Amino acid sequence: MSGLYSKQDPSEWWAYGRDTSNNRYTPLQQINPKTFAQLELVAQWDLPINKVPIWKCPNKQFGPNEGTPIKVGKYLYTVTAASQVAKFDLDTLAPALDSNGNPIIFDPVIYESYSVSQIGFMHRGLIYWQDEQGQHSRLFLTQGNGKLVALDLENLRPIASFGDSGVVPFHPPIADPSKPLRYGVTSPPVVCNGVVITGSAIPDLIKDSPPARGNVQAFDAISGDPLWSFNTVPSNQEMQALGLDPDEEWINNSNANAGQTNVWTLMSADEDLDLVYLPIGSANNDSYGGGRLGNNLFSQALVALEVSTGKVRWYQQLVRHGIWDYDIPAAPNLVDITVDGQVEKLVIQVTKQAFAYVYNRETGKPRWDLVEAAVPASTVPGEKAASTQPIPSKPLPFDHQGVFTEDSQDLLGRSIKANVIDFTPALNKQTKEVLGKYTYGSLYSPPVVMDEGTRGTLQVPGYIGGASWAGAVVNQSTGQLYVSSVTDPFVNAVQAQTEGDNTNYRYFVVPSKNWRIKTAENENISYSLPILSPPWGRITAIDLQSGEHSWPSARAVGRGPREDLNKAVGAENVPKGDLGWNRRTHLLATPTLLIGCQEPGRVVLGYNDAHEHTLMYSFVPEDPLHRTMNAYDPATGELLASHFVPSQAQGALISFEHQGLQYIAYPSGGYNLAAKVLLFRLPKAEEVRA
Repeated sequence: MSGLYSKQDPSEWWAYGRDTSNNRYTPLQQINPKTFAQLELVAQWDLPINKVPIWKCPNKQFGPNEGTPIKVGKYLYTVTAASQVAKFDLDTLAPALDSNGNPIIFDPVIYESYSVSQIGFMHRGLIYWQDEQGQHSRLFLTQGNGKLVALDLENLRPIASFGDSGVVPFHPPIADPSKPLRYGVTSPPVVCNGVVITGSAIPDLIKDSPPARGNVQAFDAISGDPLWSFNTVPSNQEMQALGLDPDEEWINNSNANAGQTNVWTLMSADEDLDLVYLPIGSANNDSYGGGRLGNNLFSQALVALEVSTGKVRWYQQLVRHGIWDYDIPAAPNLVDITVDGQVEKLVIQVTKQAFAYVYNRETGKPRWDLVEAAVPASTVPGEKAASTQPIPSKPLPFDHQGVFTEDSQDLLGRSIKANVIDFTPALNKQTKEVLGKYTYGSLYSPPVVMDEGTRGTLQVPGYIGGASWAGAVVNQSTGQLYVSSVTDPFVNAVQAQTEGDNTNYRYFVVPSKNWRIKTAENENISYSLPILSPPWGRITAIDLQSGEHSWPSARAVGRGPREDLNKAVGAENVPKGDLGWNRRTHLLATPTLLIGCQEPGRVVLGYNDAHEHTLMYSFVPEDPLHRTMNAYDPATGELLASHFVPSQAQGALISFEHQGLQYIAYPSGGYNLAAKVLLFRLPKAEEVRA
């Protein structure tokens, strides 16, 4: 096995995924099966966002604390949901202080004037960069309001020689300056060969015309000068240059009025190949494409660009004419494997629809055959779904795809078992009665109009996955990929709109209260169960040599709703073992362990009438017995140990070494809970080596 090794010291962690391969793998081995139980919580750092009066935020709420910290030298740096940057000293296990004894913080104060639609402020991290000569080093922050900032590491001050006093505004995303709230940033940039490459976050449930566009932009890492911009909605000339017929990709020049198609998640890059890999999201609107007929290149495509020029080297469109909100959600994983003595450079893209697409990252050639599979047609007026979709022959899907009350076949004709919950005949019957109110079937069953006896199409995986932005990790020493996923069906229904005659929004998705269903709809029944069989939150291991799943079965993460099951069917009918919670699990790979921590309990959606009926989200704290960080055997999936934690991970886990001791850190909290960074370490070097 050959690895794509980071140039940084093994003790460091300079980016969200440690380096631009985004494998979240550390070669450190002090924390191992024998020592994991010795981990101690040594710090819970409060973040500066906790001190901001909420009335200063136009949304009246900050989002989840997803900012994954990075480690450079003796300091840990992290970003808050409000794009603040904080610095912590690993020697003192306290905030780093300036000469006046005050915590060193960068606060752009965007919360007083900038409002983000849908789910409030959020941010996922920073990246550290230094040039090969060691003359320039800096932290790069993409502010939530669409600005790139270069910060010095010592005082967290913008570097004056970069852009305009340390700040570079992104290129204007839309022509109409009266609509500034539809465009922001939630993920860190990627830096490759001295070029900083940025994506953007554009709300899905907005009916702007024209909509904001998610063009990917590149800047010089030293000067901040703009270098190139990549059009995620290509022009006719750009499609012709790729040998494509524009009227197959965007019929009737519909690309002229299309938007979104943004990289809201994390990107990866290969310095040796001079390539950056873009996981691109969907075009507007998510559930209806009558105003954008055709394949809709580059919507929901994995695109490899030359870093030095911004030109397309290769691309693969994973979903044609998307009408399922199947954005590509996670950073691609870059891995080298050895096959018959030859090194193969791979890129693996996990998706919401529970596929892992594997390509040669230099050429874009699929590692295993892609099969064009026929998929159902749409019945929505004006819509025309793609007739086929590309399905990987390997690896097999890593979560439920579609809803089947009887044994059936998948899109490639492979046998699959019925997947509706069936612990007792009565529960199975009750679930089928609920299902009778919906349209359902295979993967890529299209949305329907919610009328005439149907509440909509039951889409599995749902719009959050399958895989989500938590993505996958890779053990670079063995070539094993591990992906976490959730089973959370989504009701994809559209309704006719009455505002104007804009064909892009002739139909629009039904409001969120109808998005999820359970086995019980009677208010007098106290339990609420997923309609599909468990596990409802899982980890799957995939061997990148063979394309086969490595473990005998997927690993369920968490106990799951056992109490509700006991009420529903009786404890004697509930299977033993974990059933899994349907929420993200953030993973970390080491040579001897797979470490995971799930996100907190339920997120409740409500309204705050004291603030103009503002949409609000709240975490319901988890039962203490369920708050764990877990260690698994990477070879078998066996749960080796659980470590109880005061609060669960809301972003990625990182691991690093300082003064001879290995640490683990992750972000937690947000919404109604205090935003923190939790820090764990082994007690003493001499003990853990024993």
